[in-house]
Amino acid sequence: MHRSILSVFLLLACSVSAQLTTHSPFSSYGYGERYTSGDAISGAMGQSSVAFFDSTYLNYRNPASYNSLSKGQPLFSLGLEGRVSSYTQGTNSVTNGFGMVDHFVLAIPMRNHFGLAFGLRPFSRRGYEIHDQVSVGTDSVHYIYDGNGGVNEAFLGLSSTVLKFKGTHLSVGANLGYLFGSSTNQRKSYLVQFNSFSGGVEKTSYRFKSFHYELGAYLHQTINKVHSFKIGATMEPMQKAKGYLDRQLFAAGNVTNPNTYSLLYDTTNVEGSLNLSPAYSVGFSYLIRKDALDNSNRSRNSEWQIHFNYSSNDWTKFSSTFNDVTEEFNYVKTTKISGGIQFTPEIKFIENAVTTNFIERMRYRVGFYTSTLPYYENSSRISEFGTTFGIGLPILAQQALSSINLSVTIGKRGNGLEDGLNESFVGMNFGVIISPSFYDRWFRKRKLD
Repeated sequence: MHRSILSVFLLLACSVSAQLTTHSPFSSYGYGERYTSGDAISGAMGQSSVAFFDSTYLNYRNPASYNSLSKGQPLFSLGLEGRVSSYTQGTNSVTNGFGMVDHFVLAIPMRNHFGLAFGLRPFSRRGYEIHDQVSVGTDSVHYIYDGNGGVNEAFLGLSSTVLKFKGTHLSVGANLGYLFGSSTNQRKSYLVQFNSFSGGVEKTSYRFKSFHYELGAYLHQTINKVHSFKIGATMEPMQKAKGYLDRQLFAAGNVTNPNTYSLLYDTTNVEGSLNLSPAYSVGFSYLIRKDALDNSNRSRNSEWQIHFNYSSNDWTKFSSTFNDVTEEFNYVKTTKISGGIQFTPEIKFIENAVTTNFIERMRYRVGFYTSTLPYYENSSRISEFGTTFGIGLPILAQQALSSINLSVTIGKRGNGLEDGLNESFVGMNFGVIISPSFYDRWFRKRKLD
């Protein structure tokens, strides 16, 4: 089991940097589109993850959650994401899609009050191609704007219980990560009249090599046997990320063929920094349990979970400094509101595996979210809205806490104006959580082996 998980880590770490992570014109700003969508579990509940904790879910988005796992029951979480988008602007439209590895994380409960996690997840992503044509005298200049790349984060997290007595549990935690990767913008231009692709190419890249951290906390309060609630919070303070700027200018015999480029101007490995925007999130969840109701000689222990999240990111603080020149961006603060519900017909599906059917063991999820983006188009704010739903399928082999999870998001993004850029999309997240069986608990002291 231990060697299998390590092999998966090594395989995914070698391939994650080469994957296509997005096809979105909105990723052309800044260092790319900041990755904020949820995994297959929280993503099905409107991406509400700040206050979602239990022993079957690895919530790496709130580092205070790692010690909520069952003793001796580590969890390995792997997520895949795909999305198909249709973009429209006036009478023009295009459809494309992408697929990527979302994350892979291993969390290990330690002793009675600590939890440890480490893994790899995306931090930002960039991928787009935009064409534009501008009349210049008797001719026209055709521009091709394209971008690619992304920034990943390898992180190590630790959580600890700071207060625990009957009915109350308070924990804090932190993720310390290392950002690496690059985001590239490229502009190509050529004259249309000559029916030739000769012209110029300008290429700008940000490369990240920097540490990054986030903090988290959560409170679990039990009211009685039926009702309880959880409050969670995360914070990313304003941080200065070390980076490198590369800018190159080429004369091209054919802008679509890099082999024809002639270097005119080159400034590479210019060391500097980027002031990352500070962000915070708060979440609330309420749990209602219905214990041992007889129905056709069966006992049911159902549970409802209601989740609500609010988050904000102050993009007005984002700036970059290279060659002692500070560039500020005309971005604005963003907010995001999300909510979701999870219903489990039988939460004690392992103990009652014989008397329950497959449908009663599943977890059913639904949610929504609405958010604003940090920029305007034609003086109109860009926003996004999505509805989500999904299911969780427990794997009962050898009484393990493993599961397969699926979520679907249907949403829209844009300013809603007819001549503006608007996106309609369908996204899908697939996740697998692997846990050792009940008979193969890790870190258990044995007298005989």
